[in-house]
This record gives sequence, C-alpha cells and structure tokens, in this order.
Amino acid sequence: MVETHIGRRQPNYLSTSTAFALFRLQDEGYIQLKGESDADIMILPKFNNQFDDNGRVSHIIWQGEKS
Repeated sequence: MVETHIGRRQPNYLSTSTAFALFRLQDEGYIQLKGESDADIMILPKFNNQFDDNGRVSHIIWQGEKS
C-alpha cells in the first residue's frame, strides 16, 4: 500500500493533486470554492501540505461552461 510509504492523510484533507486541480478550475472560472463557517469543511493543501483560509472549503459551486 502507498500509505505505508507516505503515511495517511489527516481526516478531511484532500490530496495535493486534487487540491491543485480544484484551485486551477477556480482560477479558470469554472468553479467557486467557498468555506461557510457553519458547514463541515475539507482542507485543500497547497505546496508542501501547507494550507491557509483559501484552502478551507465547504462548498464547490459550478459557475457554468466557459466558451
């Protein structure tokens, strides 16, 4: 198993690859990532598994197709 070599992620943490993909979709305007204070959150880590308030996400809102 991979986890024996790299360890387990903490609960509610997404992988760095998934986080980069979601941040890219947000940067391109396809989605909006929101963190509501009264909702359960997922943590989207950045480089070296660091995170900030932008990485605390409870909702992903589809912004629609881009032309």
